[in-house]
Amino acid sequence: GSAITWWTLTMGPVLWGWAGNAAATAQLDVQSGLWAGGALLTVLSAIAWARQSVDLGGLRLSWRLVPAVFAVVIAGLYPVPTFENPWLTECAARMALGMSPPLLFLPVILAQELWFRGFLGRSGWWLGALLWTVAVAPLNPVAGLIGGVGLAWCAQDGLANAVVARLVGTLVLYALMITTP
Repeated sequence: GSAITWWTLTMGPVLWGWAGNAAATAQLDVQSGLWAGGALLTVLSAIAWARQSVDLGGLRLSWRLVPAVFAVVIAGLYPVPTFENPWLTECAARMALGMSPPLLFLPVILAQELWFRGFLGRSGWWLGALLWTVAVAPLNPVAGLIGGVGLAWCAQDGLANAVVARLVGTLVLYALMITTP
C-alpha cells in the first residue's frame, strides 16, 4: 500500500499526462508529491508505533555506517535509466528524487527511514531493502537495491545508524551537486 501511494504521489502527474491530461503534469510538481509522501509515511509510522511496541534502537553508531553512506551516494549518483517512452523516463527521474531528495526534504528522509528500516525492516533486512526498491525505485532497481541493501544492513545496529547514513549521504550528494559543473 505504501508503494502504490508513493508512486501515485511522485509519478502520478506524469501518468495522468501520458493518459491525455498534460496539464496535470504541469500543475502537480514532484516536490508536492515528496512532501505528501513523507507525510503519509509519517502517519503510517505513527499508526504502527501506536499499535505495537517497536524497538528502534539506541543512538549507538556502528562501523556499518561508512559503507551505508557510500551506498547512499552511489545510489544517488547512479544514472536514471532512459526508456523509449519519454513518460517512463520522466517517471524514473521523479522516482530518483525519492532516493536522494534535496536537503529541503529532511522530513521525507526521516519518514522513509522510520517506515522502511524501522517498521518494514523488522521482517528482515533483505525484505526491507526489497520493499524500499519496489516503492522508491521500481524503474531503477539497481540503484534502489544498492541504497536499500546498504541502509537496511546498516539498520541492523539500530535505526539511528540508517538515519545518520542517509543524512550524511544526502549531504555528500548535495555537496557534489553544488560543486560539480
